[in-house]
Amino acid sequence: MASNAPFFETQLIFAPDPARPANHASTIAPMPDGSLLATWFGGSREGLPDVNLWAARKPRGAAAWDAPYLLVEDKQYALGNSVLFVDSRNTVWLFYVIKYGEGWADWGTCHIFAMTSADSGRTWSEPRQISKETGYVIRANALEMQDGSVMLPVYLERPGQPMQSVIWISGDGFESFEEYPVPLTEPAHLQPSVAPLGGENYILFARHHTVPGRIWVSLSSDNGRTWKTPFQHKLNNPDSGIALIALRSGALVLVWNDSKFVRTPLKVALSEDGGKTWPFDKTLETASEEFSYPFLSQSPDGTIHLTYTANNRASIRHAAFNEAWLRGN
Repeated sequence: MASNAPFFETQLIFAPDPARPANHASTIAPMPDGSLLATWFGGSREGLPDVNLWAARKPRGAAAWDAPYLLVEDKQYALGNSVLFVDSRNTVWLFYVIKYGEGWADWGTCHIFAMTSADSGRTWSEPRQISKETGYVIRANALEMQDGSVMLPVYLERPGQPMQSVIWISGDGFESFEEYPVPLTEPAHLQPSVAPLGGENYILFARHHTVPGRIWVSLSSDNGRTWKTPFQHKLNNPDSGIALIALRSGALVLVWNDSKFVRTPLKVALSEDGGKTWPFDKTLETASEEFSYPFLSQSPDGTIHLTYTANNRASIRHAAFNEAWLRGN
């Protein structure tokens, strides 16, 4: 797959399972040993107490994913969004949330936890709560900055308060962190996805709260410490998660639902001008069902990996492609 020839392949990570009918909010990362690891939350229905964090692995060179397995379980409370991240020391990080409220939508009661692995996600440290207050949730990629600090996009979801994207930056493995808010908007923004633009410049794309909507955009020129007031991009957003990453080539890749109201179709696009325009795009899904919550990562060989919720939450789909495919006709 290191070839410059265009390629695209896709498969379900697992077949739908009636014992776990709802699966959502996946994340994927290439592991130091060459395998792929994916996580997502699954159970009877989002937000209910039987929802736990699941994982699956695709060994290096394998044609199919291994069977899903239970990764993190809480017998009393629902688990929610997770984020996989591998730092420059080959430490694998897993961030995830536990929702302590009883209502299925009580995400304002969440705390964020972190675990680390030194063996490509096969064994993990004990979970450690890193949020100091409830109401913080995660969704998109963490990034390692030029000075070795880690940037974690987070958002606030508290009852009676507007939703808001914030950025956490930690230089000590999230023993501590600094928080930098993105200015409020109306309607609100949440689930920020951040990509570097070079130097101290970063771009943030965020979900538009309520429909109809368009993707919110903000910029920082001081390593994510201050953010400009967000503006609405021309790209649609139906109050659903998006994924944005910078490739090693410097181009940006975005996956989103190109609709103002519903979570289909699902599209992927490439920008060469820092997110202003997206001249190269492909449509991944068009059926009248939910395809949502994309997550992107890039392997050392240049392969772009995408996971997303598929088939009305019955499964998670993995797509692998390269930049040449995305730029092709």
